[in-house]
Amino acid sequence: MVPLRYLLVLLMGMGLVVASCANEYDDDYSPDDDDAVDDDSAADDDDDSGGGDQPELFYTPPQLAFGSVCVGSSGMLTLSIANLGTAPLEIVGLNCPLPAVSFEPWTGSLPPDSPPLDVEITVTCSESGTFTSPFKIISNDPVQPMANIPLEVSCDC
Repeated sequence: MVPLRYLLVLLMGMGLVVASCANEYDDDYSPDDDDAVDDDSAADDDDDSGGGDQPELFYTPPQLAFGSVCVGSSGMLTLSIANLGTAPLEIVGLNCPLPAVSFEPWTGSLPPDSPPLDVEITVTCSESGTFTSPFKIISNDPVQPMANIPLEVSCDC
């Protein structure tokens, strides 16, 4: 068996994506016919959907944890949205049902290899309590057409 190590580093703030894939072989490993790659089967593995180029939604952070915000005050976080796919990512909508949450609505297209879209999300606490809700990104990503990002804020002080 050949161990496989993947490393994916995404530096959204700088719009840089670096990916590395490395194989590590044991000292006594020697390739044989079982390790040969059949070109026909490798081509079939590239895209299981049969649809060719596809968009791929990626966002960071994976959750919007505002922590503690005093009543009468506001807290802000930035959500970065990127397209890691090979076709344009169409953002159809952004949504959060909590009335205390505000953001600049945005719809449009993120081409492959484009810089990420930064969305500033603000929570304004008008009453005490802990509030949770999904922040939704609706897109044309065939695998994840609606991303539900957990949002939580504790309004106190």
